[in-house]
Amino acid sequence: MFFENIVRDVIPLTPLVAPSIDEFSTSFRPEIPTEDRFIKLPFPRIKGHSYADDELHEGGQIALPFDANGIDRTICRHGNPRNACPQCDAEDDHRRERERTKLLEGRSLDIFQLLRPILMPPFEQILEGQEFFTPIFRPKPYQVAGIKFLMSHENALLGDEMGLGKTIQAIIAIRILMRKGKVNNVLIVCPVSLLGNWKKELSDWAPELNVIRVRGTQNQRAVLWQTRSMVHLASYESLREDIENGNITRTGFSAIILDEIQRIKNPEARISQAVRGLDSTYRWGLSGTPLENRVEDVVAIFKFIKPDLHFPYPDNPASVKELIKSYVLRRRIQDVEVDLPEKQVNEFWLDLNEEQQAAYDNEYARAKEEIRIRGAGNRIYIFSLINRLKLICNEEETSGSSCKKDFVIDRLESLLPEEKAIIFSHFPKRTLEKLKKTLANYNPELYSGELNQRQRDSVIDRFINNENSRVLLISLRAGGVGLNLQVANHVFHFDHWWNPATTRQAEGRAYRIGQSRTVFIYDIFTNGTIEEKIYNILAKKQELFQMVIDDLTTETVSGNLTDEELYSLFDLKPPRPIAHFEEIDSPEKIKEKIRLLSASEFESLIGKVFEKKGYSVQVRGAPHDGGVDITATGSTRMGIERLSIQCKHYYNGTVGPEVVREAIGTHRLENTNRFFLVTSGVFSQEANRAAQIGNIDLMDISTVIGEIINLNLDI
Repeated sequence: MFFENIVRDVIPLTPLVAPSIDEFSTSFRPEIPTEDRFIKLPFPRIKGHSYADDELHEGGQIALPFDANGIDRTICRHGNPRNACPQCDAEDDHRRERERTKLLEGRSLDIFQLLRPILMPPFEQILEGQEFFTPIFRPKPYQVAGIKFLMSHENALLGDEMGLGKTIQAIIAIRILMRKGKVNNVLIVCPVSLLGNWKKELSDWAPELNVIRVRGTQNQRAVLWQTRSMVHLASYESLREDIENGNITRTGFSAIILDEIQRIKNPEARISQAVRGLDSTYRWGLSGTPLENRVEDVVAIFKFIKPDLHFPYPDNPASVKELIKSYVLRRRIQDVEVDLPEKQVNEFWLDLNEEQQAAYDNEYARAKEEIRIRGAGNRIYIFSLINRLKLICNEEETSGSSCKKDFVIDRLESLLPEEKAIIFSHFPKRTLEKLKKTLANYNPELYSGELNQRQRDSVIDRFINNENSRVLLISLRAGGVGLNLQVANHVFHFDHWWNPATTRQAEGRAYRIGQSRTVFIYDIFTNGTIEEKIYNILAKKQELFQMVIDDLTTETVSGNLTDEELYSLFDLKPPRPIAHFEEIDSPEKIKEKIRLLSASEFESLIGKVFEKKGYSVQVRGAPHDGGVDITATGSTRMGIERLSIQCKHYYNGTVGPEVVREAIGTHRLENTNRFFLVTSGVFSQEANRAAQIGNIDLMDISTVIGEIINLNLDI
């Protein structure tokens, strides 16, 4: 009777249907049927006996078609290696689709599978005593804190730094919530390159949860979405396509986890709109870089995590940070007690080889002239010219001469075969494919966006498990996140992306939990080239961002470069658009526009002026701002400069000394270097004298108009 009551109580809460055999047992069964991977040997015949054809193979011996390194070397009927034949892959996909459709019809979970998550010890006992975890798979103390945080928040952003195990924390939290009956089905969305990693982690940390990886053709995915399971695992691209095609409803999941949630930072993107339409009780995001370069990115992310959270000042970092702080948990490696070895980051500045230098000088002069001829406004074209120069810094194409390649070969000769190394580049074809040929002696593997998921998994498996595979070449965009490559402890950045944090994130593939050796990082740059100029600009911006937003900002991107900075890479100044001049070059027209502004609009205009001058600006916009309307932070040769700015919108009015004296008092209370008093009117002589004594910078209407004209700023 007791058992019947349990069954009656549990089944309505968990109306699940079993996954296919393919999905339920991928942890111990290969993608291709076992019989397809073996060769039948003839049955040994006895002299003097006769045999029918079908008897000759019945019970025959089976030879493993693998070499000493565990690589399948069989030849398929198409004459290609069995593990790399596109025709066989297509046939396998069709066969699996037919099998999956047939096996899913009418199949339901065994009652003991339904009861197993329920009949387990209380989650408090599991987390504190850890009796449920094996010695190998046991969460760290700081991970236990992260698990508790997720479990106690239906809306949460886990922003731990790369390498601290966000995936593990999310899996265990879901596992316990299922045991408590608060969650019965989960959707996990991640980049396509991480599907295999999530499947493995789920198998290791939550083996009792059945998982369906939604992939394949549109028809295959349609069947899989209709299959009830504890966990559905899908890529962002597949999810968007299936939502738009109606293969998946916008309800039905009790929890949704978005890994690398910064993928939905653009609120106008189709994937962002698709994901925001999904309905669930628990909404979690995972990201080591939750804010990349704008506070608006965090606001966009929280439109999914907590749609009802209102941001009155979405452009104000301090306001946004205050609103989301109760929903965010972010730890850095140095903040937690994690047993990680030392990481040594070293910069290597190389001189171009003779052939490289000649090719670089010619290309630089040609690019500079092309920019002059084409004129303003074509940033995409300028970035293409920059990439041409960066490719020459990697290698001179005609001769193959490369100071970077020489450096890497020299280092690898001293490291290998004892160690393994990873080499990152954001030029998979023009750089990594050439490096693969150059480093052939080390059996390099190439991981890029050109590979399908099965090929990616095979590349990673060979690099980790094959002792002869010593070097892994990775496209930064395809493999910069999500991979666990602790087998390597040497990381080379052959070139660098615009995001400094992307570089650090990539090396987190090796420097993460499970790494037992010192990790050596080699940042390679070339002297006197476009690489050095970009390095100097980004170093300045990174310092500024860390001072302004600190723990919420971790990346600087190419889109954040001003026109002045972009053109300075070619020792040029950006041209001023003629049409823009005609619109704003009249001082009287500008003055009339200022007259029509409200007080808050005037403050925003002054904020834009300082922002255009290279400062990071925060317009407070509050009635009780303590006399300061705007704060600005900028990087100068003397270091970080902080400004306080007070605006007085007295059009055609006169600001007297009493206002300046109040500003002097406010300046003494503010922890800033300079204090600006700005007006749409003029300052009296007494006000000017008081400002000189009190070290206050004044900007009247004439100064404001002059700045607007010089900065090409539109109102």
